[in-house]
Amino acid sequence: MTTKTLKTYDLKEMKLEKGMPTGVWDPAWEKPEVAVKIAVNVYKQLRLESVDFGAAALVAPDQLKTFPAKRTESRTFPLDPAQTFEKSTTRLRCGSFGEIFRRYTFGTGTGKPPVNFHVQALIFGVDSDGRWFVRGRAGRVDGGWGTKAGVVVRFVAKGGKVLGGVQWEGELDPPRDVPFSFLGCDPSLAEKFAALKEVQVSFFSHPG
Repeated sequence: MTTKTLKTYDLKEMKLEKGMPTGVWDPAWEKPEVAVKIAVNVYKQLRLESVDFGAAALVAPDQLKTFPAKRTESRTFPLDPAQTFEKSTTRLRCGSFGEIFRRYTFGTGTGKPPVNFHVQALIFGVDSDGRWFVRGRAGRVDGGWGTKAGVVVRFVAKGGKVLGGVQWEGELDPPRDVPFSFLGCDPSLAEKFAALKEVQVSFFSHPG
């Protein structure tokens, strides 16, 4: 799949209104309405900057990776209701997660240090014209070598049908954060916009 790199926005660049999260660990991010506002803000900035979403489709459902359950954190975010904008007929279904976290410990005597994995500022959306975007960063703190992680974001319609998604996999040696960002525009998504129900996120981590 051909992708384009999104400009990486930290929270300062988002220029969030007062009362919005000041960091990825801010408990305010756990409120669905706040998580939606953050995604709307990123979408608005992309449109204001005239970012070219290109013509990339989402990865086909049967090409999306399934990770081992014992090493995977899963989250679901509802995409109702659709967001609207003044002086525009375009609508947006979107959301975000401040952080998805997984810690591994190995016990005393193993000689293996604990390792903490995370996905942070994971932001996603689809608009009624078929434009879609996913961005975030995966990383780890501490731990030994041989670590890796993966993220799959699935866009799901009513009835549980997966319309497609985005996936990222990579190594996290040495301990670091790796940004990932994808966007595109798919006419078939515009046709199915009304049926979009939720986003399903799978975060895989392997401590080595």
